[in-house]
Amino acid sequence: GGSNWITPEKVLKSLSLIEKGKVYELGFPYYRGMPLLGQRTYSMIIPGTPTGGPYSGTDMVYNDDFLCTEIGQIGTQFDGPGHIGKRMKMEDGTVKDVFYNGYTLDEMKSPYEFRKLGVENVKPYITRGILIDIAGYKGVDTLPDGYAVTIEDVRKTLEKQKIDERNITPGDAILFNFGWWRVIGNAEKYKSFNWPGIDAEVVKWLIEKKASMIGSDSSGDPPKQAGVHHELIMKNGIFNLEFMTFEELLADKVYEFLFIFTPLRFKGATGSPGRPIAIH
Repeated sequence: GGSNWITPEKVLKSLSLIEKGKVYELGFPYYRGMPLLGQRTYSMIIPGTPTGGPYSGTDMVYNDDFLCTEIGQIGTQFDGPGHIGKRMKMEDGTVKDVFYNGYTLDEMKSPYEFRKLGVENVKPYITRGILIDIAGYKGVDTLPDGYAVTIEDVRKTLEKQKIDERNITPGDAILFNFGWWRVIGNAEKYKSFNWPGIDAEVVKWLIEKKASMIGSDSSGDPPKQAGVHHELIMKNGIFNLEFMTFEELLADKVYEFLFIFTPLRFKGATGSPGRPIAIH
């Protein structure tokens, strides 16, 4: 997918964006009681306390963790190539679920892990990051529920941030601030599926720009639209990092930075948790 556009040359050039060496957290902590979509599960326990020890002849004790959770689809979450498909009618009249690179669910599924399109195939993202502060351009803390961001919104925001659209190059990670990170503690609002996102024109623009990935503080798609998930993820391999936070970047008005995100290599998994960071 889009991570292939992150070449050694791209990595080296991205390092030049570091001016002060300040590190910004772009993801939320994972914790018991955090808002979850649907009936998803997150539960961590530390058995024993201490879990074991002391060892014979030493004073060493230790603690382990037991974690029971959906892997990629909780909290700040990365949608990998096996996450999103589309139900399609084939030439022979059969109906199949089709995923990135044309793989069908029949070709992928197994009882324990996907045989194709596991998240372990996605390369690390070490690249130039660009934050497009749509909420800031609109002069609001949080965009209205269900707002669909237009290409005019994007271009006006870039102009305000003094970023020349022509300087966006293949392999850049494009991130959108809708202000939704401010409502992460409001479980009812978080679960409403009525968050802001980008419209079809912006999706087409991202494909033309050859973004390595996109990210935002929502799912990326406004209600009743699936451009981010169908057009970007399924058709073009531009994967999606959801439910980020931009509080620290916005406080310092930092819009270009070295971006680092490395999906965990869970073989055959559909996505990944993780700790995205920006360095400026």
